[in-house]
Amino acid sequence: MDELKPRGKWYYKKISVLIALVSFGPLAYPLLWKSPDFNFFWKIFLTVFFTALTVYLIVVSWEMYFALIRMMTGQTVR
Repeated sequence: MDELKPRGKWYYKKISVLIALVSFGPLAYPLLWKSPDFNFFWKIFLTVFFTALTVYLIVVSWEMYFALIRMMTGQTVR
């Protein structure tokens, strides 16, 4: 009979870490960096990707907020 490999914690599994990254963004970085299921390349890649995505979403939200304020106050939108 094959030896059973010891199973890691469920919250370090790839799918759990990816769900946490999509749900919580950079707040899930500690799970990503402690997970043994990702090699160094993927840890760097996912960190850069989700950081860039977070910054992009913040900038877009900021611009949408000010466009909405300008529309509500009657100012022309550029």
